[in-house]
Amino acid sequence: MRSPALGMRSSAAHELGYVVSGRLRIDTAEASYDVQAGDMLATSPAQEHSTTALEDSEIFFVLLDPK
Repeated sequence: MRSPALGMRSSAAHELGYVVSGRLRIDTAEASYDVQAGDMLATSPAQEHSTTALEDSEIFFVLLDPK
């Protein structure tokens, strides 16, 4: 499964994510990253990206409002 189905998206806020289980691929305009259980993710509203689940996965997200 890919999010979004086509193209890329940006976050409404800064996000921190912890991959609880599974494997995913994060694509940006600059690079692709494979992440797995135990990895941390960080995105800003300025970073367009897409996420593809390479297997059933669970991610814990924290949204940060820097105000």
